[in-house]
Amino acid sequence: MKLPTLLLLACLTLPATAQTVWRCGAGAYADRPCADGREIDVADPRSDEQRRHATLVALRGQRLAEDLRAERLARHAQAVPLPAAATAALRPPPDRAAKSARAKHPPKHRAASKRRPDADDGTWRAAAPGSRRTKD
Repeated sequence: MKLPTLLLLACLTLPATAQTVWRCGAGAYADRPCADGREIDVADPRSDEQRRHATLVALRGQRLAEDLRAERLARHAQAVPLPAAATAALRPPPDRAAKSARAKHPPKHRAASKRRPDADDGTWRAAAPGSRRTKD
């Protein structure tokens, strides 16, 4: 972990050579001139000290995030699962209005249809109710 961090820090402190960047439309960039393109200044106006400080702040933030992640994982490993009664108390209460509506209007049962006998060859034939649509 320390070696990649040091390499990153060393690479960021090296002076960068200036490059010419061309904007070739909406969201398209190139390192060569293009049709209707315009040159963009990409020089970093910060001093070496400012870049070094920004790099150190970013690395400190990364280390803090890793420490917080390790702490969270340790807490999760030590967590005790809740008993079933506690998890039931966390569930929202049942909708009483829906229950009372179902009690007032029980589902209607369809009249038993006449069952057709199976075919002589042993196959079963399915039958569906006819359409309720009227013929035009």
